[in-house]
Amino acid sequence: MGVLQGRPMPRGGKRDFISLERRRRHAGSLLTKGRSQAEVARLTGVSRQSVSRWAESLAKDGLPGLRRAERAGRKPRLNALQIEELARVLRAGATASGFPTDRWTGPRVAKLVEKRFRIVYRRTRALELLRALE
Repeated sequence: MGVLQGRPMPRGGKRDFISLERRRRHAGSLLTKGRSQAEVARLTGVSRQSVSRWAESLAKDGLPGLRRAERAGRKPRLNALQIEELARVLRAGATASGFPTDRWTGPRVAKLVEKRFRIVYRRTRALELLRALE
C-alpha cells in the first residue's frame, strides 16, 4: 500500500487523481534534484517500477509529462449528448417510455439504451448508469 503525506492510498473505489498527480510531480521534483529512483520510491510510497516510468516521462516531456491523463479506463460508450438525452428521458419517467410502471430498473434502462442508442449494456452497468444520473 502506498502512502502520501502519511495517509494510505485507497485500494479500489474512486481514485483521487489530484493527489496521484501531486505525488508524481513530487517524485519528479525529487528526481530532478538528483535523488535515486529507489529513494524516491521509498519517500513517495510507490514501487520502483512506477518511479522508473515517471523518470522516463520526465526525461521525455519534463514535469508536464507527469500531469494526470484526461481520464482513466475505457472510453464511455455513450457520448455527452447521449447522456444528456438519457437523463432527460429518465426524468420523464418509465411510463413515458412505454413501461407499465414508472419505476426505472437496470433491465429497463438497458432496454431503453439499446432501443434509443443501439448500444447494449448489461443490466448491472445500466443500473450503475441510472444511479450516476440520479
